Amino acid sequence: MSISFDAPSTLGSQKHEEIHESKFEDFSVEKASPIDMNNASEENIKLLEKALAGKQSVEITFESLESTDAETQGTTRFRFWFTMCGRRFVFSGCFRQQCIPFFRCNATLWFGTVAQLRGCHCIAGIVGPGRGVYIDISNGVTITGTTVNRAFCRGHPFTGRGCWTVSC
Repeated sequence: MSISFDAPSTLGSQKHEEIHESKFEDFSVEKASPIDMNNASEENIKLLEKALAGKQSVEITFESLESTDAETQGTTRFRFWFTMCGRRFVFSGCFRQQCIPFFRCNATLWFGTVAQLRGCHCIAGIVGPGRGVYIDISNGVTITGTTVNRAFCRGHPFTGRGCWTVSC
């Protein structure tokens, strides 16, 4: 089994990277056909359960992005993802604070059961000081990691909300 943990740094990028013997598919929102994990097919759920059987963590990439959508302009969006068995599992949403600095990190997602990796949830966390990132998701999932693009001289706490999707 191969798990990939890197992806293009902007939505819609056509860049392909080979990471740990896997090749990413295009991550364009228009082409990805995301499926809400609340209504995910039994096939996707069983595939994820089988792939993650016996595990309680998975390596992810987390990044914050400036919104370009006219409705949400001025807000900071975030997403994190992992690719498993040819499918990309993504949790994305918006921070409530508008002054969260942009960052990208390699991190570990800690969970108790695969059932926690579906639905919509609130998040709370902090980036910095230094390169540390810590995030709690309201259903007991946590993320710990290290920023890859910068260090922060002070901590930046944040809250927000996001939802799981899977791209086939």
